[in-house]
Amino acid sequence: MEAHDPASGWVVLWQGTDDSPQAVHGFSPPLAATDVATDRLRISIDTTVPGWNEIDAVELTGVIPGTP
Repeated sequence: MEAHDPASGWVVLWQGTDDSPQAVHGFSPPLAATDVATDRLRISIDTTVPGWNEIDAVELTGVIPGTP
């Protein structure tokens, strides 16, 4: 997962392998801390992995510093 920084391009927030079981599940990787304020995220998946590769939904949660 990457966030777009208008000043420097894409900033990696997480990369790795999802080692979750082969079942429906939620996946919440630990994201790198950053001070990038963005409205653009990029999520990439490796489609060369055998089997069905898809993302059903994405939910973003968090706190914007300085807001109640």
